[in-house]
Amino acid sequence: FGRKELDLFDSNKILDALITNSPDVIINCAAYTHVDEAEINPEDAFSINAEAVKILAKSCAENNIVLIHLSTDYIFGGTGEIPFIESDLATPESVYGKSKLQGEIEIRNQLQRYIILRTSWVFGEFGNNFVKTMLRIGAIKNELEIVSDQWGSPTSAEGIAECCIQICKKINLSKEIISWGTYHFSGSPYTSWHGFADAIFTTAFELGLINKKPKLVPVNSSAFPALARRPENSRLNCDKLYSQFNIHPDDWQKKLSSVLKELDF
Repeated sequence: FGRKELDLFDSNKILDALITNSPDVIINCAAYTHVDEAEINPEDAFSINAEAVKILAKSCAENNIVLIHLSTDYIFGGTGEIPFIESDLATPESVYGKSKLQGEIEIRNQLQRYIILRTSWVFGEFGNNFVKTMLRIGAIKNELEIVSDQWGSPTSAEGIAECCIQICKKINLSKEIISWGTYHFSGSPYTSWHGFADAIFTTAFELGLINKKPKLVPVNSSAFPALARRPENSRLNCDKLYSQFNIHPDDWQKKLSSVLKELDF
């Protein structure tokens, strides 16, 4: 369901959708993702990212439905350089991160059969994301300042979808006991926003999609003050997902080429 078909601010619509469709598995891709606006409107962030998730999880438990829920690297404090594993202490520093963590807690309190899939730096053909922003600004500026002290993993929306489908297939076909719980899925290799921007323009230039590459100037995140603090370390360790589901990290460089070919710019 898209936002027009299912308003998560209305709990009755969530219940009606479950009753009407009787699903075996629900993949919850919905979230309040306006990170800075969440600092001003925490009620809306918690309503979508926690309360609606609580209702969804409770309904799944009552109707024997598996829930696959997308979460975020923002649930961690984002310090250091070591990739986070699933059991690391969650210490979110933004309202968005706190609301997403509360959603995770609600799922664990309500359900036994669930997969929480934490991801990071999502990009794709649709919606607003870093790739589109870089191409739009790069078309009108010869020099761009790009944050270089925040590290993580670009992850393609297509890769996330493929991951969810593979998990669903294993749930449906496997006679083995599924290892329910929390997993990380993100791209490889790790990079900074500056590194990601360089890959975007280099790939677009090599594909003949742009005629010039802007100069990219590395700067600290302090150059772009924002209401919500962004994690300096968004690296996610994805070994657990591979060991349990045989799913590799997303090859974001390959997916970047595919996304760029589909964009109209």
